[in-house]
Formats: sequence, C-alpha cells, structure tokens
Amino acid sequence: MVLKSTVAQRLFKRRPPADRVFPFRGTAEYVSSVISLPDGRKMGVARGGPASRQPVVYFHGILGSRREAFVGGATRHEVIAFDRPGYGMSDPLPLPSFKAFARNVEVVLDRLGVERCIVFGGSAGAPYALAAALQLGPRVAELFLVGGVAHATMVRSAGVPMRWLVDFAENEVLRERIVPGLQELLKNPMVTKAWLQMSVTSEGQVMPSAAATQLLANRLSESWVEGLSAGDDGVQTDLELLTRPWDFDHTALRCPVRIVHGGKDGVVPIDHARWYVRHLPGARLKIMPRHHHVTTILVTAHKVMALAYWLEHRRPGQQLPGTAH
Repeated sequence: MVLKSTVAQRLFKRRPPADRVFPFRGTAEYVSSVISLPDGRKMGVARGGPASRQPVVYFHGILGSRREAFVGGATRHEVIAFDRPGYGMSDPLPLPSFKAFARNVEVVLDRLGVERCIVFGGSAGAPYALAAALQLGPRVAELFLVGGVAHATMVRSAGVPMRWLVDFAENEVLRERIVPGLQELLKNPMVTKAWLQMSVTSEGQVMPSAAATQLLANRLSESWVEGLSAGDDGVQTDLELLTRPWDFDHTALRCPVRIVHGGKDGVVPIDHARWYVRHLPGARLKIMPRHHHVTTILVTAHKVMALAYWLEHRRPGQQLPGTAH
C-alpha cells in the first residue's frame, strides 16, 4: 500500500495540544533475544507489540539499553530495539565503527524478516540510527533523530555537559579509572533511581503527575542498569565514536528525515539539531518548546509508534483524528 503522506507529515501537522501528549499507558510487553552475528559476536534485541509491516527500529541513548524503547508503556505497533555495542546483551565491537555497527543491524533485521522499517535514534543513539539508515537504504521509510548528538565537531565545540564526552575520551585517568568506577556505581538500582529522580524532576512541568515522574525514573533506571550490566564497553565505545569524525557519508542519505528537539534541552544543545538540518538532505526540524531532553525523546517515540500504527491500519479515506478541516 502506498501511503499518501509520510509519518512525519502526519505526526507534526499542527493540532493542539500536540506536544502535551505523554505516554505511560500500561506496561509494555516485549521479548528479548540474542542474535549471533557472522563474526561470532552477539547482539541483544527486544521485540514488542504486534507484528507490523513497518516496525519502528529504536536505538537508545548513552547508558541505556534496548529496554529504553519501552519506557513509555504499551504500544500497538511493533518495535524492535537494539542494545548498542557493549551495552546490555550486545558484545562490543573489536574496533569501534558506526559502519560496522550498521552492517550488524542489517544482518539482524534480515534474520528477523524485516523488509521495511521506520528508524528512530534518541540522544547518543542518533548517529548510530543515521548510520543504520544509510546501510539499509530504501528499506527505511523514515528516519527520526530526536534530541540527537550531532557530528564530533559539534560535540567538541559545545559547553558542558556535552564537553564532558571529549574530556573523558581524551583524559586517560578519566577514561580508564573514573568511567569504570561510575559504571559500577550506576549498576546499583538504588543509586541510579535516585540520580534519575533528581534529573527527571526538572522535566516535571510536562509530566502529568509526580507519580508519573517517579515511574519514568524507575523505568529509565531499569534500562540503565541493564545497559551497564556487562561492563563499561558501551560507554567507552560512545566516548570514542561520538568525539571523532564519522566513518560514513551522511550526505548520501535519501530517506525522509525529521529532526526533533526540545526547546529546553539542557543535555544536547539545540545547535546539534540545526547541524542535522543543514547537513542532511531534505531534513525538517520540529522544536518542542516546553520539553527537555528526556521527555522530548519519549513523547516523540510514543507519537511515532502511535502514528505508524494508525497509518498501517487506517480505512480508505480515513483522516487522522484532529486533522480534519
């Protein structure tokens, strides 16, 4: 079936109150598995929601895991979420490389029988999602980069906290002693929940309640603990890849791409979103003025999943609710 409009066009058609929608409808059900790669390494994948013709393929942020995709609750559309290299159940890459990771993603999606998909990358997962979209080519219906870390030139020119990536990557003491220590500390659920509770509270103005804020912190904590369970290889890979020039040609992207960023994002500067718009062919920018970093990613993920479901199951001539004139 040929869709008359893209997911992004439907998703961001102006209709109030679009950026106030927040998920947390029940608990997501998903199945995690480990898939063997041609070189003998393993990749962790979670698959949730009913089978779909165009599943959402989700790439998590730094410190996270495949479980991040399901923090927002139950979804009626299929979601396939990866543990990036060194996180959760995924083995690290012998030599960190976006291109090598993207080839691994292609192998896994081939094994899962995915012919076409929507790719979603949040925060530090954005360049990984971009590399995967380039590798998958025409199999990608749309690409969403949300609250995304951009090219290393932007990371290196940013202030804190983004600048900390460079400091940790280039300081031997920080990288070899402090990073493993932090990883061990954050494996403790009590520590992670307390830290995330403080962080998420700053985003509370767009949360429906204090209970929802606590639930978000708890679910993110579970994702972090899972992601760091195998060691600090995932963080070390991020430190290397996010602070050096990419090993792929981003200008070769040909699928529709939507850049989404929170107007109050204090983690990834909005200049990163603008970099993507300048450098990716046909990229369009959506700013969510009331949202910070975490809520921008989770709300947008929820919307993408909901709209992907609607587009796949709509009746002929049926309009998206709220778009009728």
